[in-house]
Amino acid sequence: MYRQEKEEQKSIVREGMEEYLDQTFGFGTAKIFKTVFDAEGNESYLVYLPQYEWFKAPKYKWFDVYSKDNSFYHCEMEA
Repeated sequence: MYRQEKEEQKSIVREGMEEYLDQTFGFGTAKIFKTVFDAEGNESYLVYLPQYEWFKAPKYKWFDVYSKDNSFYHCEMEA
């Protein structure tokens, strides 16, 4: 039953930013940390991706995800 619920969650159609994150990083792995608006009214998102190693605390990769010309782009940020 648990497996069936997980499969049903993956089959939900997601649009916009969530769809881009799922396609780029895998379903549900990347988390939106903060939404930022610039002076021109454009939205960008600060996104983190946890990476787990055996018996170690997770390391995080940070990305800036933004939309431009009705498409989404991302770039990795240095910590």
